[in-house]
Formats: sequence, structure tokens, C-alpha cells
Amino acid sequence: MPDNLWKLSATETAHQIKDGKVSCEAMINSHLDQLNQTSILNAVTTRFDESAIKAARNADKALIE
Repeated sequence: MPDNLWKLSATETAHQIKDGKVSCEAMINSHLDQLNQTSILNAVTTRFDESAIKAARNADKALIE
């Protein structure tokens, strides 16, 4: 899985997920990793990492069903 998933546009992201090329959880983790790398900027004051990962897992499950 590429490390730069966070660079994809919303449309590209949707296509990748719909086509099964990337999971929602992998996408969220890519974005969270990027936030960790740029945290020195203090651009994000409140994070909900666990909630985001849980929502991504639920979305992945829903896509399978």
C-alpha cells in the first residue's frame, strides 16, 4: 500500500475504495500518519484518531456486505 494515499483527491479516493484497491482504514491511517508528520504546524488542535479508525473499519465492513 503506498504511503502517499493522503495525496489522492476525494474522487480518486472514492474510486480506489469502490474498486477495492484500498481500504477505508488504510486511507484513514495514511491521513493520520501525515498529520503526525506535520504536527509541528499545530494546524489540527483536536484529533479523533480512534473514532476515525473505528468509522473506517465499519465502512470497510459495510462495503463487504
